[in-house]
Amino acid sequence: MEGFNGDEDNVLEHLGLDNLTEDLGNIVENRKRQRNDNEDDELNGDNGDDNGRGKNIIKWGRNGVRENVLWDDGGAPIWPTQKCGEFSRYLGYLASDGGLYPIDVPSFTEFKKGDNHDMMWEKVQGTIDWSNPETEKRKFTIRKYVIDIINDRWRHHKHILKKTFWEPYQNSPSRFVCSDNTVDSGQWVRFVTRLEKAETKEKAAINVRNRKQKKMSHTTGTMTYAAKIYKWQLENKKDSPPNRKERFKITHLKKGSKTEYIDEASTQAVLIFEQKEAEKANQNIEITPKVVEDIYADVFGVERRNRVRGMGTGYKWADVPFIHTENKGISKEVEELRAAVEEQKSVSARALMEVERLRIESARERNEVAEREKQREAKLDKIRADQLQMMENMKKMQDLMEMPRT
Repeated sequence: MEGFNGDEDNVLEHLGLDNLTEDLGNIVENRKRQRNDNEDDELNGDNGDDNGRGKNIIKWGRNGVRENVLWDDGGAPIWPTQKCGEFSRYLGYLASDGGLYPIDVPSFTEFKKGDNHDMMWEKVQGTIDWSNPETEKRKFTIRKYVIDIINDRWRHHKHILKKTFWEPYQNSPSRFVCSDNTVDSGQWVRFVTRLEKAETKEKAAINVRNRKQKKMSHTTGTMTYAAKIYKWQLENKKDSPPNRKERFKITHLKKGSKTEYIDEASTQAVLIFEQKEAEKANQNIEITPKVVEDIYADVFGVERRNRVRGMGTGYKWADVPFIHTENKGISKEVEELRAAVEEQKSVSARALMEVERLRIESARERNEVAEREKQREAKLDKIRADQLQMMENMKKMQDLMEMPRT
């Protein structure tokens, strides 16, 4: 099937069938019918979930409401907690919108070349209350955070589609018809075609091996790291956020517990961290932020690819003082400069677009002023001409009146 590139209308042709009556066991028709049944269930609010939650039930920004929430310096929503979860689900909804982010695009970085992010941001910013100056000044940071979250949700969306609608049907012709009514049929066929390429399968196998090595899980749920930390600050009356060690403990505790962690790996990590802290204290070494980062790197390893574990989406190396990073021929400073340059490019591009918009608007206003001036001059010329004509007519009448009578 490699190299096939088409849409649902071409599936039968690709399978060697002239029409649906030759569909082997009504595979394609049955998958279509299943998709329609799913659509009916969704419209009726029935998705097989006892909690009554529908796949696309979005509460964030409903009915044109602009949501008023608090945002941290990284652009993440932090309060109220319920709204943070609603915002997260809303971004997941946008990420699964094939009109904004098609599933047949190989890499998320490809979207930088088009206007996908701008179209998405137009929707998102229309749901946010920008009247608070603190929110307004974070607009650029919020946009960056949103794009990072969309990236994560888009990849997760494709993973779920692959697991649900492709893997069970790999040896069946029906794998080219997705029964999820929200998925574009043409995108699905191209998505499946790419999944079946040798290089894609090789990368997938590597990812599976990497995921199997993961031993720790966090307990934030739909709540962002930033929101969970802010909630902890409020509950514990702390003016400043905790260090990365405390963040790890907060985000890995079992629900309702203050001492028990979600898994054995997390429990052991906390024990090792506290043992190393105790060793430092016994040596009369003050536990400063730098020492905490030294121990963090000792327990969890250095940070890679300009990412920061335990801080949530949006944080980069430059945001964490004393952080320990990988050294593969490039220093932390160079990586930070590179990130700053990329950010400046993005800012400059938007600034140029704004300058061009203002230039066009200014030219339009000048043309409108010139047209109004032209119309005004034309009216004045007409008034002058009418006055001259009237004066001439009055002079003729006067001349006629002064002529001698015969």
